[in-house]
Amino acid sequence: MLKTHKYNIYNISLPMSQTDDDPEATYYNRVIRLFQMMDMSMIPVTETEIDESIRILASPATMSKYAPPELARVKKVFNSAVHPDTKEKIFLPLRLSMMLPTNALLTLGMVAAAGAGSIPALVAAQWANQTYNVLHYYAYRNAR
Repeated sequence: MLKTHKYNIYNISLPMSQTDDDPEATYYNRVIRLFQMMDMSMIPVTETEIDESIRILASPATMSKYAPPELARVKKVFNSAVHPDTKEKIFLPLRLSMMLPTNALLTLGMVAAAGAGSIPALVAAQWANQTYNVLHYYAYRNAR
């Protein structure tokens, strides 16, 4: 069962270890956070919404003006579009929310190429898949 957390867990200027309550202390909470990051409803989030979420979460004074449900939505936007270490915005096709639709297209291309029996098409489909994987992992690398 998810616990109700204090507002300071939303403060992006503090590392998780400096907050009173760690929302990722349990495996279940980490899984929930990952599913929220992969939520495809985060695909149409605009740059303005992302910038606004960064602004709100950077200041405890600003956060206090929002109710917990609104703050949860802001944190969800932030988690889905901003790198956890560098705090830089992640390019839309490389976000976790785009992983399912992008991989579905790539898999369809690989299956179609294999079904056609064309070696060049199969190589191109595999190359596209591996290129996407490299770009995705690069976007989420641990770098500061």
